[in-house]
Amino acid sequence: MKKLILSTSLLIALIAGSNSLQAQVLGTAAPTGTFAVKISEVLDLAVTAGATNTFDFNTIAKIDAGIETLNAVSLTYKSNKPWFVNVNANSANFTGSSITPMPASVVQFKLNGGGSYSTLSATPASLSGTSATKNTRGTAAIGVDYKVSPGYSYAPAQDYGMVITYTISNL
Repeated sequence: MKKLILSTSLLIALIAGSNSLQAQVLGTAAPTGTFAVKISEVLDLAVTAGATNTFDFNTIAKIDAGIETLNAVSLTYKSNKPWFVNVNANSANFTGSSITPMPASVVQFKLNGGGSYSTLSATPASLSGTSATKNTRGTAAIGVDYKVSPGYSYAPAQDYGMVITYTISNL
C-alpha cells in the first residue's frame, strides 16, 4: 500500500510539474512593448504687453531730450531649440499725413536691463542673442526699452505711425 501511495504521489507530482512547465513554455514570462516620443520644434514669440506705444512730444523738454520708455514692450518666448530675437521696422519711414517723412532711425531700442541703444531700421537687427550666439532653450519674458528722438527736423503731425516686427529664429 505504501508503494501505491508513493507511486500515486509521484505520478501526481509529475503531472502537476509537467502542467506548470507547459504553462511557462506556452506563454511569455515578460512580454515587452515599445513606444515612441515625437517632439516638434517650438519657436514661439508673443507680445504680451506694449503692443501699442504712444510717444507724445507735447513739451519742448521732450523734443529736446527725446522720450525713453523702459520695458515699453514685453515679449514672451517658448523655444525647445537655441534661439535669438531680431527686431525691425516694417518700412524705412513712418506713415502719416506729414509731407516730411520721418525715418525709423529716430527710434532706438535695446534689451531691457543691459547694453546700449541701437537704431531701428527696416533691416532686422539683434534684440536678444544672434545667429552665432544663441540663447538657451526655455520659456520666459524679455523686455524692450525704446528711446524716440525726432528733434526739430520733422513737421508737426498727430498720426506718425510705424509697425515693428519681432522675429524669433534658430537659423
